[in-house]
Amino acid sequence: MCIHLKKNLSFREEFTYFLDQYDGNSDLVISMSRMKFEEISNDIFSRIMDVVELCLEDSDLSKSDIDEIILVGGSTRIPKIKEMLTSYFGVEKIKMDLNPDEAAFVLAGHHDMEKYKVIEVTPLSLGVDVNQNRMLFLIPRNSPLPAKASQHTKTAFNYQTLAEFTVYEGERKITTYNNMLGKMTITGLPKKRAGDVAFSVNFDLDEDGILSVSATETSTGNSNKLVVTMGHFRLSDRKIKSSLEDAKKHKT
Repeated sequence: MCIHLKKNLSFREEFTYFLDQYDGNSDLVISMSRMKFEEISNDIFSRIMDVVELCLEDSDLSKSDIDEIILVGGSTRIPKIKEMLTSYFGVEKIKMDLNPDEAAFVLAGHHDMEKYKVIEVTPLSLGVDVNQNRMLFLIPRNSPLPAKASQHTKTAFNYQTLAEFTVYEGERKITTYNNMLGKMTITGLPKKRAGDVAFSVNFDLDEDGILSVSATETSTGNSNKLVVTMGHFRLSDRKIKSSLEDAKKHKT
């Protein structure tokens, strides 16, 4: 029903949906104007432009470097989306003579367009806090999913009996400024001087955004594991862009 409303409002100013005896007895009538649809969808439309700007920044391109905008998928028929893209890039760059559904079909791999295949990537780097708020980066930003990485680290203090591993996403070398995802602790460490106790840290990020982090003390085999569902912590596109700009500003 909602899809039917959306499709009709793409070429009508107002549409009424009628469902006969939807519960076996009563009829359902829903009327909506295009203006109301755009109002309740405003947050989603704003996120679209955040993604566009983030893509340009990641590609080191400006909007003047773009020759054509190909609209892909049925949602690009929504007038508001066309209006926003036209306003941003200019009407001469928006390619209107392609069927959005056919373009999506091609990009999905049903034709010889493999080089244009869309691959999920991690928008921010992933790492762990080591040595007093210093970020040890394991999976760099824009890494294609799935992604795996391993690093070795050592104790920072004499005679530690436990080690805490706090996982972050972000680009700053100081973890205080990054987004914390979770933490875990390994206990029962051998009492040795700083640097004499070693750990193996492993990150495994799958295509569904599930991050598995494990750490193992190499001499005893003592270990712990943390699983993070990234969607629960995911920053908005606007905050991701702000985080990248902040990291660039404070890069040392």
